Amino acid sequence: MRPVVAGDEPWFQSLAADPAVVAYVGDGRPWSPQKASRRFAQGLRATNSASAGGWWVILTPSGHATTTSRAGLVTAEKDRQGALEIGIWVDPRWWGRGLAKGALRELVNTLPRRLTLVVHVDRANTRSMRLLRTAGFQESSVLPQASTGPKLIRMEMHRR
Repeated sequence: MRPVVAGDEPWFQSLAADPAVVAYVGDGRPWSPQKASRRFAQGLRATNSASAGGWWVILTPSGHATTTSRAGLVTAEKDRQGALEIGIWVDPRWWGRGLAKGALRELVNTLPRRLTLVVHVDRANTRSMRLLRTAGFQESSVLPQASTGPKLIRMEMHRR
């Protein structure tokens, strides 16, 4: 993985506009270029700050830092309770190749200890649920949602 840079924004916009990628993100609808641009700016600021969080590009197995080497994105940003909220976005062309698992392992191993990691995941997203359980995350609560909305589960990993 490598930290995001300003030049990654057009790629992120295409990732955020892909219905398959954002199916379990927020309301599940593709993001407008404006929304993606605002979120990218926030992620870039987090990456360039001194906090433990940030955004990182998941590289393809070739590992070359070129446009074609981007396979996905890992986000880690402080939530209101001081935990680090994790997100993983993978380009569908790279699904099923273990890149999310490797990126999550790399992230967990590089973050400071004594940190709570949090993920909000749709219960219907069985692949992510399995990945997170395997990595050591445990379900901590069901988040309140509208009756028609997704059933979001808060999963946590307490690093000591």
